[in-house]
Amino acid sequence: MARANTDLTDVQIFASAAVLATAILSGLPPAWRMARADVANSLRESGRGLTAGHHRLRAGLVVAQVAVALVLLVAASLLIRSFQRLMDVDPGFDSRHLLTISTQVPPALRQADRRTGFYRRVQDAVASVPGVEGVAAASRLPMQ
Repeated sequence: MARANTDLTDVQIFASAAVLATAILSGLPPAWRMARADVANSLRESGRGLTAGHHRLRAGLVVAQVAVALVLLVAASLLIRSFQRLMDVDPGFDSRHLLTISTQVPPALRQADRRTGFYRRVQDAVASVPGVEGVAAASRLPMQ
């Protein structure tokens, strides 16, 4: 379980770095444009050029953008909360010191009797490794 927590932390660090980089990169062009512009002159001219219809459209778009952002924020927080609860669920077995592998049978072993013999040989070989306490084969892993 310690490895799962490490993986989760790595994912959180990567996601945070990606969000920060995206915010900085998307915020730089408008900031550069505003740094070069004459703000006082632009503000004076923008008031004269807008008609009531354009002003209402702009205000409506801002309201829609805020509403969508709020919905996405709530959905993201619910998703994170659900994921945290899922991580706290007891799976019913101890997954510490457990190793799982996935295998594909070569085409020559497609017959059931050959495939069974192959898996028995693999189980015997793994069981003979020092420190191995048990070996089992399954077609599907729990919670997969």
